Amino acid sequence: MYDYFATGGFEARYKTMEQAIDRLIAELDQDQRTSMQRWKRLEKLTAEIRDQGLQGIVLDVIGLGGEIPPAARAEIGDGPLEPPV
Repeated sequence: MYDYFATGGFEARYKTMEQAIDRLIAELDQDQRTSMQRWKRLEKLTAEIRDQGLQGIVLDVIGLGGEIPPAARAEIGDGPLEPPV
């Protein structure tokens, strides 16, 4: 066992392992950044769909002469709703 530690066998094995761990950490960091960027894009898209889609439905209903229940009005906010012309 002494020879393993004294002749560099252990050192070489340890350096190889350390380099592999460093590469793994770099890969994980890159994946995390990529995932966060994708997550932000999807959050933005979800908000856009929710805002524009819900408001569009409400405006369609108003344009057809319907009334919007108070709960639905609360979901879309206090902005002015004008039916399409």
